[in-house]
Amino acid sequence: MLKFIKDILLPEECLFCGQTDYIVCPNCLNKIPFNFKTYKLPAPNLDKILIAGDYNNRQLAQLIKNYKYRFQKNLGVPLGEFLINYLKQKLKKSAIQELIAKQKVIVVPLPLSNKRRRWRGFNQAEILARAIADEFNWPMSLDLKRIKNRRPQAKLKEADRLVNLQGAFTWRGDCLDNATIILIDDIITTGATLNEAADVLKDVDAGTVIGLAVAKG
Repeated sequence: MLKFIKDILLPEECLFCGQTDYIVCPNCLNKIPFNFKTYKLPAPNLDKILIAGDYNNRQLAQLIKNYKYRFQKNLGVPLGEFLINYLKQKLKKSAIQELIAKQKVIVVPLPLSNKRRRWRGFNQAEILARAIADEFNWPMSLDLKRIKNRRPQAKLKEADRLVNLQGAFTWRGDCLDNATIILIDDIITTGATLNEAADVLKDVDAGTVIGLAVAKG
């Protein structure tokens, strides 16, 4: 009943054009361009780095900021769709399609510390990972854990990011048996966080580890 009343008094509107019944309408979402650049970041444990969009795009940056810092959890829906549409196009254009077709694929979201998850109320990477897993019928694992609450990476210089992340992650699942891992985050800056997580995954016999993010910060 409360949701019904809210929908009448405050109908959902597209963040950009105001069209009702959408968080972000399909037309506005489709206007956000994909990014097909190849990135070489100092992240040797990642075999591929896929970044779907450009943070310099005003609309995409607004979506991410509202999702991550203003706790608008429902924006995980259009951002997940953005990632799905990007990956479908990338799979057509890249040899990654053949790589994935030959091996077991597991989707793994970058975890938050318990403290940060309680503060935000949700893990933004987990919502994105669930969208990818459901769309492509791949299993998703939450066995990658963040065991130390570190300072936010965005506030640190590049050299300090590496030190800050040492020992931050652990794997609490079974041996990965050469599976291809798609490691999901919302933003990649230097790649240090995903690289540290990938190192842990390879210690438990992950095969190829692919970093996938919505944008490069």
